Amino acid sequence: MAKDLWITEMHGGKGPKEGRFTEWCKGHGFNGVTKACIEVAKKSKDKSVRSMAIFAERAQSKEGF
Repeated sequence: MAKDLWITEMHGGKGPKEGRFTEWCKGHGFNGVTKACIEVAKKSKDKSVRSMAIFAERAQSKEGF
């Protein structure tokens, strides 16, 4: 339990699953990481956004690695 709190504090009060891609999706009008957000992000000109989208897609389809 203490380890979970440390991880949350390390991420600035966010849960360990929230991060840059979640922020990107919310900033582009989505309610979080959704299939629609992933599809839009995969078409982005920014390589790092495309990489995050591909990672999120794989993580959702396999429920983690």
